[in-house]
Amino acid sequence: MNNVLLDQLVTKHRCLVEKFGFDLEVKKWFPYFGGSVCLKYRSDSLSVLITKGQDGIGYDVGNGDSAKEYWYSIDILWNYLQGNEEYKKMKPNHEFDFITEQIEWLGEVFSSANQAETEARLHELELSRSRMLFG
Repeated sequence: MNNVLLDQLVTKHRCLVEKFGFDLEVKKWFPYFGGSVCLKYRSDSLSVLITKGQDGIGYDVGNGDSAKEYWYSIDILWNYLQGNEEYKKMKPNHEFDFITEQIEWLGEVFSSANQAETEARLHELELSRSRMLFG
């Protein structure tokens, strides 16, 4: 079962390697809680973390620097792209489609020239989301 699920997820996300030049750096299956999967793709300026567990598939994006990597959820990145000062709930969307459609923009905002400004703004949006969700 674990190899089948891993292979299915790698196949589903193969465009990251074939079309966008990412390397599949991590491919793991964990037996906990009925089984979960972790895939980690990396390019020069961008990383994509894909997890699959009981709650479905999750996507996070990071800066591509394994020494200083911090992951951001797609809803936070969507808010940044929209120019929102305060967090707004993202309409249901296909998160992987967002990544592939915005791959050039993501690479630009996580480039070394923009990384510090991007991460500061994303942190502000995360704080705004926390205030909205938890008061």
